[in-house]
Amino acid sequence: MGDETKWINRISPVEAQQLTVRILTVLPESAARDVLNGLSGRADSVLPDVVRQLELCLGLSSELRSDPARYDSLEALSMAALRRQTNREALKKQEYGAVLGVNRMQRSRLEKGTAVLSLEQVRNLCGGFRDPVQRQFWENLFLERYPDMADRGREAGPAQAALELLLELLEEDSRRMAANLLDGREREILSRIMGPTVEKPDPQAFGGEPDRLYPVLAWLSARQGMLIADVAAEEIGISSNTWYAWKKVWEEAERSGFQKGIPKNRLKRVHMILLGILFGLDYPQSVYFLALSGYRYVSGEPDDAVLGYLRSSVGSREELARYLKEGIHTGKW
Repeated sequence: MGDETKWINRISPVEAQQLTVRILTVLPESAARDVLNGLSGRADSVLPDVVRQLELCLGLSSELRSDPARYDSLEALSMAALRRQTNREALKKQEYGAVLGVNRMQRSRLEKGTAVLSLEQVRNLCGGFRDPVQRQFWENLFLERYPDMADRGREAGPAQAALELLLELLEEDSRRMAANLLDGREREILSRIMGPTVEKPDPQAFGGEPDRLYPVLAWLSARQGMLIADVAAEEIGISSNTWYAWKKVWEEAERSGFQKGIPKNRLKRVHMILLGILFGLDYPQSVYFLALSGYRYVSGEPDDAVLGYLRSSVGSREELARYLKEGIHTGKW
């Protein structure tokens, strides 16, 4: 990850940590488990501080996946930091005000955002952490709230190295999925680090909801003058009842951010490859289309034949569709 490392080291520890947590939060829980498993196999070859940093990011992402607004307020974040330092659940608001050195009115202004914490106050709030990695991790969480605050004295460290390690441990399709799910500055940074990624299509190409699988399927089939019932039964060989049962399960998982992972009962990878051919997608669109359902192209058949056609237009789309359907119906793929 030569060029990627250079770019990671250009962003601040705060941004590196924030992006690490965001990537882990938007990905299914199964991806986080894979990272944790991969981390256990790298413990002897990675600096302990980097392992610890990534473990802290994994823990926070798990909390945010179930409750995205958990630490949105300064009060919630401050109380959480103090609870971890004191091992006390019962804390009063006055206690974090005392740590900050402010009275009730000043604390209220900080909570409302009409005043901002100083770097010294942030460090006071986190000064009770004995583990320096954990202390810096929590300081970074406070500094996220104040982008204009000077991040003095912090160069490349565990936050950047943990982001680099995360991207090494993630499968390619998980990295691609994260790139498609993030927006704004986070997406810009990730694209700089990873290089070219699958871009979100223009709404004109995939309909008005290009991030949701089944609205995209409905829009593409309608564009081709096809009915969903015909697509299910005649093209990929499943009943309408099965199609809509899979649709229901997928959309429930989609709404929850795939907290329980990607559903087992869903369209198969070869189904999606065939549909891409039937819908007349080009190569970049086909890659994005597969990524919407959590898949990617791999080496071997039928992928090689499909990629050969998409990249060079060798053969005909009709012949390729027949080849794919035959493999589906005979159980070859």
